[in-house]
Amino acid sequence: MDTVKFITSVYFQLVVLTFVWYVASSHNYLKTVNFRSEIFKLFICVGFHLLAIIMETGTPIGLLYGPIFYRIYLHTIVRDNHDTNKPTIKHFSAFFLGSLIYLALYVYSRINVQGEVWLYNYYYPCYLFAMGGSILGYSTFIIFRQLQAPIGKPTLENIFFNVLLWLALLTSLPILIFAATPYFSYNVGIHVQYLIYMILVFSTAILCGFIFVRIPRNVVNNRTDLFKIYRCLLTDDLYLETNLTLDKLAHHLGSSSEKCSKILNGYIGINFYQLLANLRIRHAKKLIRNDVENRLTIEHLALLCGYRSKASFNRHFKKLTSCTPSEYKQQTSYSYEKSTNLQPS
Repeated sequence: MDTVKFITSVYFQLVVLTFVWYVASSHNYLKTVNFRSEIFKLFICVGFHLLAIIMETGTPIGLLYGPIFYRIYLHTIVRDNHDTNKPTIKHFSAFFLGSLIYLALYVYSRINVQGEVWLYNYYYPCYLFAMGGSILGYSTFIIFRQLQAPIGKPTLENIFFNVLLWLALLTSLPILIFAATPYFSYNVGIHVQYLIYMILVFSTAILCGFIFVRIPRNVVNNRTDLFKIYRCLLTDDLYLETNLTLDKLAHHLGSSSEKCSKILNGYIGINFYQLLANLRIRHAKKLIRNDVENRLTIEHLALLCGYRSKASFNRHFKKLTSCTPSEYKQQTSYSYEKSTNLQPS
């Protein structure tokens, strides 16, 4: 029986690792934003966590919630100037490290009883603190960023994500209390472990409600049309044309300017020119980061990003990044020089 449990636990660990590697190494291309697929990945994570509890295995699945929340957050800010087309694998490094440590100690515990002692005395306490700290850290960071850059018109997805975010934030506190309980001689008056299990089940119910509820057809159509708008803007760098207007975009789509405006305002809470500015400033930041020899002038940058005047470029850049292009160039140049100086000669 112990052998079967051992093989099952190792197999389960490998399945979870494979799934997380797929999630972590996948790219979040802006033109293929899919909020629902990210929520479904979170749902699978919660399912794995419940299964791990039933199997009594210590796979550090709790370290996945923070990074996945961060990925979902990236999908909710497609209107901003954030670069979301990069893999987020570095955010999952704690999980991979924890998984390797657990797997090594679990296998070692079959050989030597000392391995089991290390599991219970060192691994599990560290895992609980890391899980609570990760959820608390990511939730606080995302909430802080949302307060800095509030959304326009709230959508169903944003509201749902915020509910999950605050639930995660509240969950992190009982986890930290549960982790600290063995080190202090006090009684919180409730069984914190069961409270955590209840929150997991409650979260699963909320996720099921969002994933499997039937979305009205008009919402689905609007989402498809939104993808078409992004694809049209990003294809052949249409958003960098200086004379691009909402009417011209609608003409490219074979639609009307009123419909395009309604989709943008109703689905992501911004208008066409705000979206255009976000895409252009994101491109400007990329050009500045790649200009290691500092050859691009502000005027040239403005033209490359679709702006006819330096003043308009500066105004939009500062509004979206809280600094001017010149200041951003200085910051980037300083970071590059610092990283170059740190390299061994």
